[in-house]
Amino acid sequence: MPAIYLAQWKWVAEDKAGDTFCWDAPRPDICVWRMDRRSNLQCAKEGSTPEGFGLFGYSERVDSIGEYLGDLEDATKITLSLRKREAIAQLLGWGEAPTTDTLPALLLQMGLTYSDPTGLTAAKPFRGSPRRGFKLRVAGQVVVNERFDTSHPMWPATLAVWQADYRENRKYDSLGNLRKATGWAMRKYMVPADVLLPPEYIGDGWLKSGTIVTDNFNRGDEELGASADWDEVVGDGEVISNQVGLGATTGNSSFRNVNSLSGTDMYTQIDYVTGGNNSSFIGGSVRYAAAAQTYYDGRVNQADASRIIKTITGSRTTLANGTANPGPGTTIKLEIVDDDLELFQDAGSVLTVADDTSITTGTRGGLHFRAIDIGEAGDNFEAADVGVVAAKPYYYRMYGKGQN
Repeated sequence: MPAIYLAQWKWVAEDKAGDTFCWDAPRPDICVWRMDRRSNLQCAKEGSTPEGFGLFGYSERVDSIGEYLGDLEDATKITLSLRKREAIAQLLGWGEAPTTDTLPALLLQMGLTYSDPTGLTAAKPFRGSPRRGFKLRVAGQVVVNERFDTSHPMWPATLAVWQADYRENRKYDSLGNLRKATGWAMRKYMVPADVLLPPEYIGDGWLKSGTIVTDNFNRGDEELGASADWDEVVGDGEVISNQVGLGATTGNSSFRNVNSLSGTDMYTQIDYVTGGNNSSFIGGSVRYAAAAQTYYDGRVNQADASRIIKTITGSRTTLANGTANPGPGTTIKLEIVDDDLELFQDAGSVLTVADDTSITTGTRGGLHFRAIDIGEAGDNFEAADVGVVAAKPYYYRMYGKGQN
């Protein structure tokens, strides 16, 4: 019977899809769902000794991997005895047992009480938005579904995350990009700038938002980084025959487009040209940090595999594995809205991840290649904001014209 566990992540030398050295679920061969509740510092750690915990769903009961929470057939009905809650508190170092006795309520308590908006000392809180509401999911089952506005109990945490991200971004980004981000958040949360901005930066102002970035690679053969639009963060990117691929690099390669979008709800897409061999992957990255190797990526290969990976300062965590069937000209698209990711092959969804709160900042898109040998190629890169480009004017008329 499908089951859910609270357990530590496992550092693996080779995961289910053949990638080397990353965090994954215990028994990934039968894992059907992952929810990461580690701090970002714990996610960024590399090595065999795990820190922090996740919730994992399995297709069957397994032994000796953590605390069994219940059967996954109906996650809304999972109840937690006092003994189980005491065991959870001991594992998580909470000091006292959770006061709630159902799985949905436990998740809410994790997100509201035992969280950190910066992600430094604990996982970031769950967030909502007026357009999509406040939802929590367990292995595809919606266990919490509520309307969301500034009166919701999670609004202070949602605002705290945005303000923490703004303070961090202000260290690296231009005032123009910051103003676009504020204009984007005004529309997303339907509040004015003076509610959103940290008190010490209330004078920074805002701009109307909506950004799209493209690259068709139609230029002479050159290093990808020869273009002012690209950073070769890891690996050797090449523009060859009006397509993008790899030079002499194998393993994981990651390239950031330096042009900032307006907000953090975004998509990136790349046309799949060729996959090299059955162990090589190609795809796009979202929420790429301006000054760190931190992002989500969604990738596919010609052996019908797909995956969504989280990378924090270079340390990778497998969030989901699935299938795909790309061919020449297939568009591979990764989209993120709130804390939910979805990977598409052309117009069809092939893989999803819900409620991963680790990376809430980062307004760049990028590309990710994972190669055994040279031969992968893509074309027609595109990155854009989700839900903002066609914003209706009245969202902004309420609050004025913004800055020039």
